[in-house]
Amino acid sequence: GEVHSATPGGFIKRQKSSLNNNLKHHGNSPLVSDETYAPTYMPTVRVTMSEDEYHNMTQYINSRIQSNGVVIFAKSYCKHSKAAKKLIRGIMKNMQQLPPELIIDVDLVKNGSSIQEGLTRMTGQTTVPYVYVKEEFLGGNVDVQELAENGKLQQLISSISSHAVE
Repeated sequence: GEVHSATPGGFIKRQKSSLNNNLKHHGNSPLVSDETYAPTYMPTVRVTMSEDEYHNMTQYINSRIQSNGVVIFAKSYCKHSKAAKKLIRGIMKNMQQLPPELIIDVDLVKNGSSIQEGLTRMTGQTTVPYVYVKEEFLGGNVDVQELAENGKLQQLISSISSHAVE
């Protein structure tokens, strides 16, 4: 079959599905693909949005990112989303002036699947959470946990001026 994959710039490239050709047995483990372990591997996404819908969704997403210091697009039941929310709330609770924050659980809002598809096309990342600080996409839970370990996440969040975002 044909699959579509989003590139970080949001462009769509078509490729023949070669997943079945790359499956190998590894001992007793189930079939796995060599591609999964390559750092450049990008999971495929089904493209269902028209260009107009995608344009409107990017406007929606960008307006949320621009009007809040910290934005997390998450899923209410996802352990990675919960971990990222807990980490960021922990950092913010020690701050004098709380920056404006927004958490959107895409599984609880009406157009959540479209929001996630828009985020995937904008970032190249296919899984929640999508974490933005100061309008910068930081990545998912693993990324923000690493940034917190070296103190960079705390610096970024504390550098948000409470007056910078109206």
